[in-house]
Amino acid sequence: MRNTISKRAIRNFLRHIESITDQHRRRFYAIYLSDAKSRLEDRLDAGKYRRETLENFDILGRLGEGAFGIVLLARYKADGALFAIKVLDKFKMEVRGCQNETIRERNLAASVQTNFVVRALYSFQDPHNAYIVTEFAEYGDLNLQFVAKENVHVSEKLIKLITAQIVLAIEYLHACSILHRDLKPANVLLFKDGCVKVSDLGCSKKIEHYTTTFQGTIEYCAPEVIIKKPYGKAVDWWSLGAMLFDLVFKEPPFGRKKTGEEKRHGRASMMEEVCTTTFEFPEPSEFPNITMSGEFKNLICELLAPDANARLGGKRGGAKHVRAHSWFREINFLTLFFGGYKNSLIAELPDGVALMRAEPPAEVPRSEGLCEDQTLFADF
Repeated sequence: MRNTISKRAIRNFLRHIESITDQHRRRFYAIYLSDAKSRLEDRLDAGKYRRETLENFDILGRLGEGAFGIVLLARYKADGALFAIKVLDKFKMEVRGCQNETIRERNLAASVQTNFVVRALYSFQDPHNAYIVTEFAEYGDLNLQFVAKENVHVSEKLIKLITAQIVLAIEYLHACSILHRDLKPANVLLFKDGCVKVSDLGCSKKIEHYTTTFQGTIEYCAPEVIIKKPYGKAVDWWSLGAMLFDLVFKEPPFGRKKTGEEKRHGRASMMEEVCTTTFEFPEPSEFPNITMSGEFKNLICELLAPDANARLGGKRGGAKHVRAHSWFREINFLTLFFGGYKNSLIAELPDGVALMRAEPPAEVPRSEGLCEDQTLFADF
């Protein structure tokens, strides 16, 4: 008599294997978070940063501009790999006293060990510029692809897939005791394999409990940052809420009703509105083509709670409470952490989203003057 295995037995066996796999994944993720801070500090203490020279790259063109220089697309001559190179004018940084932000960004971005934050792979300098070589995001940033394009509609499903990866990035940074402090669409990059990564750690800060220094972009700053009240990790969750509103409505949640003249002179007015106004969604008649689920609206409202202690993510456990929100019901964050959902994200990209193209000229700019104190960048 031949032995047979029933379909029910096979299903039970597969469930058992899945359960064991899930347990191992949970254990791995818990260790990943609990060890994140010590691993980061070990790398920071070692101070070993990979160096290169500009001669080892072919410059293909410009990708964008920043406060202290430009971003170039470059091909590594040794293997043909593409990278983004931030070219930072040392003279401008010296004049504005911002060199420490650049050094901090390089140090942190070179030391993080996660797939959800853009890493600095090399750094070097010459008398004119400091250079940070990072991963190249083929689709650019969320502001460029979604917010700045009036005709591009971003589905709620796509926003959810993007947001879930941002949540994992914030959770990792907070596990390392790092506040990002400048989360906004322009600082979230999209890769052609479906990865979403938080970038630009120039405003970031390692803290143990609280800080009071003002940093960030007003439209995405939490009220406690603006009034210089001691603040902690809850500020990044506020910024996430403001960013989500921006992705849907293509404008930040505060200062929307200002006239052009008021916006030009309204930095103080914007700050006052963030600190004194209770967030409300616009009337449906303002945006008749936009629909949002009740759960999505609730998430944004909870992230934009003016009281940091009442804000989603603001209490002990932070990201754990954000991940547990009902809007993320369909997202298995462990599956996401181990590389899932990427194809789903790419499949959701709307028409009008295109791969980045480098623009001429394909050259490195020279600064207007030379940094007088080159020792400011001695360790770069």
